[in-house]
Amino acid sequence: VSTHTLYDVAAGPEYIRPLREEIQAITATDSWSKAALDKMAKLGSLLRESIRCHGVALNLLTLKRMAMKDITLIDGTYISKGTLLAATAHPM
Repeated sequence: VSTHTLYDVAAGPEYIRPLREEIQAITATDSWSKAALDKMAKLGSLLRESIRCHGVALNLLTLKRMAMKDITLIDGTYISKGTLLAATAHPM
C-alpha cells in the first residue's frame, strides 16, 4: 500500500503541499500518535483512495485467463496456447 501511495502522490504533485501543511499543523501540537493520525483527514483520504485503486481486493477483480489454443487476434496479435492473459479492473 505504501509504495502505491507514493506513486499516487508522485503522479499528483498538487497534493503534496496540502498534505505537508496538514501534517505540519497537526504534528506542531500533537506528537506522532494514533490520535494525531486520526486528525489527518487529507492523509487518510489519500490512503483510502490508494487502497481502493491498488489494494488486494483489486487483484481479486482482475480477469485472468489462459489461452487454450493458438490464436491470432483481428489486429494481428498472436497469442500462443498456454499464454496467461490478464485484464485489470482498475480503469473500469
